Amino acid sequence: MSGLWRRDSAPADLARLPLPRFVVIDYVEAVGTPEFLALLEALRHGATDIAPVRVLLLTRTGTGPSADTLARLEEDAPAPLRTILSEAGDSATAAGHLTGEQRRTLYQQAAHAFSRAWHAPGGPVVTPPDLDDARYGLPLEVLFEALDRVLRPDTEPGAGSVGGPGNEGLPVDRILRHEERYWAATATAAGVPWLDGALRRRLVAAATLAGAADSRQAHALTALAAAREGGSGPENRALVGWLAGLYEGPALLVPLRPDKLGEALVAAVLREDLRTGPPADLDKALLTGVLGLDADGQVVHALDVLARLGTADGEVTTSVAQALAARLPALARRAERAVQAPPTGSGDVSLLHGLLRLVGAELLERISAATRSADDNALPDLAAALLRLGDLARSYGRGEEAGRLYRQGTALGRDLIRDHPENTGHQRDLGVLCNRLGDTARAAGDRSEAAKWYQEALGIAEGLVRATPSSPVHQRDLAVCCDRLGELARLDGQWSTAERLHRKALATARRLATAEPGDASVQRDLLVAYNRLGDLLSGTEQPHQAAEMYRQAVMIGQELARRAPDSTVHLRDLAVSYNRLGDLARAEGGLDRAAAQYRQSLRIREELARTEPESAASRRDLGLCYARLGDLAHASHQGEEAARLYRNSWEAAYTLVRDEPQNTTYQEDLTAVRKRLAAQLRDLDQRAPGDETGDDAMSWADLARMLRESAGEADGVDLDDDVQDMFFAELGYDSLALLQVAGATGIEYGLCLDDDAIAEADTPRSLLALINATAADLRRTSRRPSNRRAANWRAGRPVSVSALRSWVVGWLTGNLGLSSAQIDLGDTFSACAGFDSIRALDLFDDIEIVYGVYVAFDSGWGELTIRKFIGDLHADVARHQQR
Repeated sequence: MSGLWRRDSAPADLARLPLPRFVVIDYVEAVGTPEFLALLEALRHGATDIAPVRVLLLTRTGTGPSADTLARLEEDAPAPLRTILSEAGDSATAAGHLTGEQRRTLYQQAAHAFSRAWHAPGGPVVTPPDLDDARYGLPLEVLFEALDRVLRPDTEPGAGSVGGPGNEGLPVDRILRHEERYWAATATAAGVPWLDGALRRRLVAAATLAGAADSRQAHALTALAAAREGGSGPENRALVGWLAGLYEGPALLVPLRPDKLGEALVAAVLREDLRTGPPADLDKALLTGVLGLDADGQVVHALDVLARLGTADGEVTTSVAQALAARLPALARRAERAVQAPPTGSGDVSLLHGLLRLVGAELLERISAATRSADDNALPDLAAALLRLGDLARSYGRGEEAGRLYRQGTALGRDLIRDHPENTGHQRDLGVLCNRLGDTARAAGDRSEAAKWYQEALGIAEGLVRATPSSPVHQRDLAVCCDRLGELARLDGQWSTAERLHRKALATARRLATAEPGDASVQRDLLVAYNRLGDLLSGTEQPHQAAEMYRQAVMIGQELARRAPDSTVHLRDLAVSYNRLGDLARAEGGLDRAAAQYRQSLRIREELARTEPESAASRRDLGLCYARLGDLAHASHQGEEAARLYRNSWEAAYTLVRDEPQNTTYQEDLTAVRKRLAAQLRDLDQRAPGDETGDDAMSWADLARMLRESAGEADGVDLDDDVQDMFFAELGYDSLALLQVAGATGIEYGLCLDDDAIAEADTPRSLLALINATAADLRRTSRRPSNRRAANWRAGRPVSVSALRSWVVGWLTGNLGLSSAQIDLGDTFSACAGFDSIRALDLFDDIEIVYGVYVAFDSGWGELTIRKFIGDLHADVARHQQR
């Protein structure tokens, strides 16, 4: 199966197809990284040796800041996908220039095909042009030329191109002229003969730029493009009808294709708008109006088209910069609202992704220049928009793009201060941007760069405090700067400098809190300042002073939580303070005191995880709290309790890594807790009673063989290594793989493993222990202990439907060479590849051996569904056990 991937298709449906698949993803740079990685991960899990998956990524070169698509994807991908992407071939063949022979061959083939489509057999002979010109190096240019010659075989390319002076001979412009004739002919038939050529071009360009999913969007777009008041009048309805009938597609209004043709039209119309000058009402300019449409989907579509146009054409770039100068502040606010998760699901990042893809460094400078030229008073709004977009980019792990936005905002801020040195608002805004740049540099590990920006922010804050010492806002900014620089000094081991800065921040926070006792944000700043200084004092072996700082923070946190019991921020702050007191008590050997503080924190963490199930911060905090209590239980020789707490911590860490595999902090958390849990489980095994059987039924080599036969080995995993204490999820084995192993165990060893026990066996060591314990139990209770294929029903244990299902699936995968993904329980046996009457007899014989139930063979076995067969078999086994 092969085809283009549609963004509205479900990845799981494609992944489950038991067929070899060739998936083509066009304009991959326009697909959000999380969405694309989710698709690849689904395809990876659905790929087998029998049904492999091949993916072809098509991308435009050099379009915006996200041009290096493979590198971006590889950076954010989980380990198995990163291995696949690192081996992917990046070919420029499609963008390479054709040889002369390739051009002539392609031209002849295309001309022949176009002639058959447009003319009756024996139509005009198309004389090939001179194809040696450099413009014919790309296949699409040759195809355009062939189509133009077929449609006008007896004429040479004329003048008057849509592209304007200097572009008359381009094949794309001649194809546009053919399209213009088509638009003119259809306009008369659609009842809009009054449309002139310029307006027709403008309307089609608008549809190409923004599209329209429904009638409401279409009427808004045509009213804008035609500069008509009211989008629902008869004339506007006629315009929508004409546009909708031009080209077929999945939406009501679809773009002109191929994309290069549509982009040429959009560029030409934008150049025309630029040359005629902006209208008195800027909202009526085509691009400015499109970027102000109510439907986010139309705006995102337009941003995608503009990103593909790039910055090579100076006039088009100027037109885009002018439109964004007017619209970027509003678009930044819209993007911020869109990403905020609604109660029913996650936020929409498509608008943010489109803006970040379009707004590169060169365009940012053009936008700033256009804003200065149009309205100098709008510069503060633009600087605020850059700050907002930078914060959004940082929150989605796009630190490099955030830094670019902050730097441009900082340049604007300096210009504003130069022009308005008395404006304290501009000075404060610059300080905020400097702090953001410091945060970005610190996150990237560049502390010296971070310190430079923090120092500039501190200088601004100190100047503002000197100028207006009574301003609480400026006092708070000063405390924030001191706190940031204090943290840098602490990380660099400059303890005296760090303590001086943190005490300065605390003194400022105290003054503000005393002046504003009812202001929760001011009180919270004081809580944070106490905790920061407590951390420093704890690190410099001043535990008693540190404990006093933490107790002060706890008292403030308790009061804030009492005032606003539903505030997750205040609850989280209180939990942090409890943890710090617990850490301090633990370091002094007070395990009971530490446990009491950690349990206080745990109650809050569990409540936050329940109320914020999508919050990664809440889930990580909960996992770390479990780990802290696990450490205490381990130190107190409470092995079972320690293992339980470590397991809870591992589950929290694993879900975070699964959801955000590129986050190294989450990966470090997972590795640390896995080591603790594995060590604790080994300790429990060492203290456990010896194996009563003295002879294991299965060895590790046997289980490793079954795992390989059932699901292979994931990239980077070697079962011959010391992996028995790693979790199956980390090794790449899911529940379906374990079902196959359980089925193979039933066939080879005559064992029926309890399905609940299988679910709890999350490491190879625990699964091996379960298998051997089940075999030992069977040997003790069976009348024929030497028969390894003796059935569990002889021991009197009931067999569940799920256990039978795993056994049957395991038998089919083991005997037919299929993967579990290729077996649908709703299918009939005859639909299973390789299952015939001989296989049916083998299956029925093994059932009798393992379960002691005779299955009669009849002519209708092939039409029986696997699910119905398992249900009937379960009833037969249950009746046999009762006898």
